[in-house]
Amino acid sequence: MLPREHAATLHLGYCGNDWRDVLPRITVPTLVIGGAVSLIPANVAEGVAERIPESTVRILSADEKGSHLMFWENPELFNAVVSDFIGTGTVK
Repeated sequence: MLPREHAATLHLGYCGNDWRDVLPRITVPTLVIGGAVSLIPANVAEGVAERIPESTVRILSADEKGSHLMFWENPELFNAVVSDFIGTGTVK
């Protein structure tokens, strides 16, 4: 577990900055995961993926428990998607 003060610093640094200019400079294989019923609309994940060269996007559906906490609510699928991407560079 991350100490609270470091978690707060990380959270503020992430949420308090506009990272859109950084996304096109990412040069490693990148998986962007979103959820159809997340508090963050799926089109945000799709927009992020569009800005990262050769990235892959996977939106989990409502039936797949594609909420903001998909990794918690459907860890088997979430882990399978991530493992698939790490192993093959693609997702199902």
